[in-house]
Amino acid sequence: MDVRQAQEVVAIRQIERRGQQRFEEMKGAIAPWTNVGLEPPNGVNVMWDQYKAKANAQQLEALNDLLAKAQDSLTKERSPDQFKACLDQVAGVTCWHASLSHRSD
Repeated sequence: MDVRQAQEVVAIRQIERRGQQRFEEMKGAIAPWTNVGLEPPNGVNVMWDQYKAKANAQQLEALNDLLAKAQDSLTKERSPDQFKACLDQVAGVTCWHASLSHRSD
């Protein structure tokens, strides 16, 4: 191993240690909420906020994909009640039922 490779290894290990320290700090900061089964509020820890923002973006994308597929479904037009039951069962989307009523457009 030459000097450059050794320096890279040292730098990588320092980054790993900093990441582990940040993770441990986050765990400590959110522990008062997570220990009692609650979700920590925004602003408790920057790393937690970043994690939640990324998770929310992924969940929103998945929900938008589901909504797009639902809007293309023929079941929605043929049997609105069956379509609503399917959404409730698969995604727990009980709040959408009012917008899924059959329309005679």
